[in-house]
Amino acid sequence: MPRNGNYKYMSLNAESQEAETESRDAWLNVAASEVGLFGQGWEAFEEVDRPRVECALAVPDDDPAIVNSLLTYITVTTFLAGFAVADFGSFKAEAWAAEDGSVGVRGCAFLIIMAWVSGCTMYMSIVGVVIAAVYYRARNQLAPAWDRLSWDQSCEAAMKPVIEALGTGDGLKGRRHEAFQQAFAIVLRSTPDWSHSFALGGRGLDTVLKLRLRRSENDEDVWMLFCEGPAECISKKCFHILQARSFPFTVIMYIVAQSIKALRGVDDKLVVTVVCILSLWMGRMAHTLGPMYMKLND
Repeated sequence: MPRNGNYKYMSLNAESQEAETESRDAWLNVAASEVGLFGQGWEAFEEVDRPRVECALAVPDDDPAIVNSLLTYITVTTFLAGFAVADFGSFKAEAWAAEDGSVGVRGCAFLIIMAWVSGCTMYMSIVGVVIAAVYYRARNQLAPAWDRLSWDQSCEAAMKPVIEALGTGDGLKGRRHEAFQQAFAIVLRSTPDWSHSFALGGRGLDTVLKLRLRRSENDEDVWMLFCEGPAECISKKCFHILQARSFPFTVIMYIVAQSIKALRGVDDKLVVTVVCILSLWMGRMAHTLGPMYMKLND
């Protein structure tokens, strides 16, 4: 039989849990409301009377995380490419000669695998370096020059007449998305550097111009206009390298080639043992990396 003190503790604990549940439910309702607001885009914007629009077009000071990931990635591929090319170039047929004087099955397998590893790692390293260099080149071109404004200043100047027109007459209802696209196209055509970078990024106007509804501190609806700049569009090219599943496959092939080299002239029973051990860890690697690459490609 619980004592009175225990009853009091249980009662206070129950009240505390109930208050915590109510607080959590209230927070979840607010969060759901904010998420719902953020999810509204151009369709809802077309029908709003005299909307308040603010531009968020400034170029971020920091590089996108995907660019930093690419730089780390190509460091690894370049390191591996150095070893692969050295092994491939040092291949000597007489060291792999079979009894009949030919290179033999293991020698042919080693040579073919190392050719694949060398080519793949060099491709990833060189292309990755060039993508990073082009990104920084495009980013530097967003700064103001003697014959043009900066990227964000040009965008704000082009969007200003459209934003002002939202508060006059019919407010461009039904034509707002098109009006902002035309203003953005004018910015791109104003400078060849920007239009070339934008074309290289392969992004369409529908994907780079984004509009989201947010609630201000005064509980007022504010439509935030976002835009992917030319440099940010080029940074999407980093996924071309990072999403390639050929890299983990190349690493596995390199391990296989080195195993063939290490087991040259070894008894077949020992070869089977080593293959079983390597297969275990390669299987675990494939099991771990599978969901990771699914995330990169979603």
